[in-house]
Amino acid sequence: MSLKRFISILLTMATCTHNMSAGEPLKSHGRYHERQIQWYEFQNYYKITPSSLSFLYDRPSSWIGFSALLKKGHLHDMQNSDEMLGGRVETESFLRFDDSGWTLHGSFEYENGYEKGGSSLLSHHFKKNGTPSFYLCIKPAVRWNYRKYGVSATAVKDLGTSWKLGLLADYVGYQHFRMNDVRNSQTELNMHLALTASLRLAGESWLSFGPFFSRNKEKPSFSTIYSSGPDYQVFLCNGMGTYIKDMMENIYWNELLPGGVLQWNHKRGKLKSLLSYDAGYGSNGWKNSASQASSAQARRTHYHFLRQRGRILEKIVAEGSVWEVGGCFSYTSGKGSSWERSNARYVDNYRYVGSSADLSVDWTGNIPIFRNVRLVMAWQSDNRIDKNYNYRYLYSSVLASLSVGLDWQIGKLPFYAMLKGGCNVPVMVDHRPGAADTGKNIFTEYVGRPDSFWKQVRQASAGLLVQMEISIDGNSLEIGICADSDYYAGGPSAFSGQYYLQSNLFFNVYF
Repeated sequence: MSLKRFISILLTMATCTHNMSAGEPLKSHGRYHERQIQWYEFQNYYKITPSSLSFLYDRPSSWIGFSALLKKGHLHDMQNSDEMLGGRVETESFLRFDDSGWTLHGSFEYENGYEKGGSSLLSHHFKKNGTPSFYLCIKPAVRWNYRKYGVSATAVKDLGTSWKLGLLADYVGYQHFRMNDVRNSQTELNMHLALTASLRLAGESWLSFGPFFSRNKEKPSFSTIYSSGPDYQVFLCNGMGTYIKDMMENIYWNELLPGGVLQWNHKRGKLKSLLSYDAGYGSNGWKNSASQASSAQARRTHYHFLRQRGRILEKIVAEGSVWEVGGCFSYTSGKGSSWERSNARYVDNYRYVGSSADLSVDWTGNIPIFRNVRLVMAWQSDNRIDKNYNYRYLYSSVLASLSVGLDWQIGKLPFYAMLKGGCNVPVMVDHRPGAADTGKNIFTEYVGRPDSFWKQVRQASAGLLVQMEISIDGNSLEIGICADSDYYAGGPSAFSGQYYLQSNLFFNVYF
């Protein structure tokens, strides 16, 4: 067996629940399963209110990690690739200065690699918050190189015994580039700022509140020097069935999302409770930076939306175990319009309503070997309407997953493992193109029908993580491998026998 084949098998034998992103909370020595719960709490509850950061962390720590990433398979939607190979380096530190009242957190991440096959990126890439507009090319590039870099910094200051003030700054950049094809590159620059204050109400009860602001920008660069013909035409889709031709130069996308957050933290004995709500009213659109027309006409698409999210968390520390119940709910509604050149006016053409909810139950204990159980139930729904064609697209699905955490020791080396299984079942897929059902509409034929066909697939998933930890001069070296695999479990027979693997070989040092 060749070395390349052996490494490929290793990378695809095990769940990527361990994959970490910029802003993931810190890990302390020898507490793998506790660190995973802390990661979940940070990402879903505490990061949105930076002044509450010190409520989560209990000790200073730092780490640096290196990962080899592999994704491969054909069971995926049009926004993913048939193959991805990359490498990642990331580091993070958490410091607390009790004498001065400062709490600091910082992280950095850099990833580099390539993607091959599929119809990803420029060819079809739905954005967040129900945004209708994206660029489409009928014939996608075979290979894309990509880069990702992220920086996150949080500073919290105790103002006496009753107030805390916190500031969060996140910056994430993406670049996909294909130098000798119909597209040259796509660049994204995403920024998020949050400034919150925490007020002690009574005892260990705190109220956190404040504004946040997100700005996301995207700048594509196109070239048809090496490829021409009808398959290499580029279209700006703006809704379902609605699209715009000949917009390939001096175009950029910008989204602004201001909002506010309110969060309540309470601790009484062995019980911790958290309730939070955040809402933002945003807008986005594609603009022509070289247009000589008025600033309003330079914006070729326009979409504005209201996003609301709520969270609840209950944590109970019992004798020898910890129980945690968490829930999240989000609701987004928006409407969009498109610039009509012939009549020199905006046409209101698009409506969106989307919602999602999830409920998780965690148990972590000290039973020998058997250490953690996590159950997650989730639901999501999308409802899109294009008024130009009476085009309607409704979709909803449910997801369930169960993971079991194990740990044991061989000699002086601690080992950890996590087993995972789940399913994703579509509840409703209602695709009605209306007047766009002509056999010639770009969106219907190359996005609408394939996407609705894909969303009828039922999927099962399974995974395994295995790692060991080595102590070196008071520091810890963590070495492990994990992989996630999705399998066809029913639906359109064209996907029968297909799978999709996501794997990660990682080395982390904690000091």
